[in-house]
Parts: sequence; C-alpha cells; structure tokens
Amino acid sequence: MSGDMDLILAVNLPFSDPAQAINKLEKFASPSYLAYRGIAVGYRDLKQYPKAMEFVDRALALTPNNPEVLYLKAQILRYQNKKPESLEFFKKALEKQAQLPKESVAQISFEQCRLQNKVASGDENKGKDCKAVKDEVRKRVD
Repeated sequence: MSGDMDLILAVNLPFSDPAQAINKLEKFASPSYLAYRGIAVGYRDLKQYPKAMEFVDRALALTPNNPEVLYLKAQILRYQNKKPESLEFFKKALEKQAQLPKESVAQISFEQCRLQNKVASGDENKGKDCKAVKDEVRKRVD
C-alpha cells in the first residue's frame, strides 16, 4: 500500500515542489493519519528527518499498529543513522505483515536485511543475501 499511497500523492500533488505538496496535505488531506504519513514522506524525501519524524509520530499516535507507518518510521530512523531503533521498527512492521501486500513485505524484508548486514559487518552488501530474502517472500503462497 505504501507504493499506492505514494502513487496517489504523486498523481494528485505536484511533487516537483514537495513543500507545496506538504502544504496541501496539511490543509486538505484526510483521514489525519494518512495526511501525516504523506507529510512525513515529503519531509523524508526532502531529507528533513526531524520534521519527517514529527509527522510520522503524529500518524503513529492515531494508528499505532499500522505497518506502513511503522515501516516509514523505520526508514526515517535508518536515514538518521539510528540503526538499532530502525531495526526495531522494521520488526514491528513485519509483525503486521498479514495486513500488507506481499510486495511491501518483500521490500520491508529486503531493507531490514540490508540494515542487519550493515550493523553486523559494516557493509549492507556483506552477509545475508538480501535479494534472496526478498525473492523468497515474493514466492510465498498466500
């Protein structure tokens, strides 16, 4: 669904100007948790991670068990180089994988794997084959 929401935002909002998109989300989007999530994505993409964290936390306050919001928080924490906290949120998102499309689960698993490799060896490409992890998730029968 993350990709779907990003697609909806990209189609309906001028992402050539993320600040304008954020402004529109703040004024017009609903439900609130989706608006906050969209704003957090905008700030994440602008590399304004403290603002992104502010809005992802607002979204989590309204929907604390939403795997997409948990995943977004994991990403923002990763960009802030907060690896242990990021891994915890990747884990929380994957605990709710039944609520997600298989492709989203595969992507979360891939990103989590790369971060685990980076923590273990200092290189996200050394250690576990993360592409294989992603492919394995994709092969699972629902």
